[in-house]
Amino acid sequence: MEHLTTVNEVLDKFGREVVSALGRSLPREKDASGELRDSIKFKVRRVGGDIIFELILADYYLDVDEGSKKGTRVDVESLLDWVKVKPLHLQFKTLPFKDIAKLTDLQRAKSKQFTINKFGIKETNFYSKVVTRARLDKLQTDLAKAAKNDILIQIRTNGDNN
Repeated sequence: MEHLTTVNEVLDKFGREVVSALGRSLPREKDASGELRDSIKFKVRRVGGDIIFELILADYYLDVDEGSKKGTRVDVESLLDWVKVKPLHLQFKTLPFKDIAKLTDLQRAKSKQFTINKFGIKETNFYSKVVTRARLDKLQTDLAKAAKNDILIQIRTNGDNN
């Protein structure tokens, strides 16, 4: 008997593959707190007659993917968790080493904010290497086939009930 793939199955498979690939693509050193990696999830749900696919990532994923240019102003609060788990590498030597260890998290976050503003952040392309035009084109093709299968299943189901 022929196995007919449904839209839900296609989206579930796509979601699992993309989440896995994004996790592998994200450099560990760019996700010191693990927050971004932990945020990568997907949902497939029905709302009325619609099927909705959601890819969920922390709101700053694009900054990690694309990097930022010199002059970018990053909110200090967004850096506080990051500096708690990531060692601080000062770009310039203004404090003796013994004094660096005494810096508060807020001071370290402000130092990182300054560094990002002055030098920017190098892009990782962790997202753009995974969510590609080719992958989306394949999804579109698979969904078209699955939609046809779903319609056939529905017609057969309705026909069997009469």
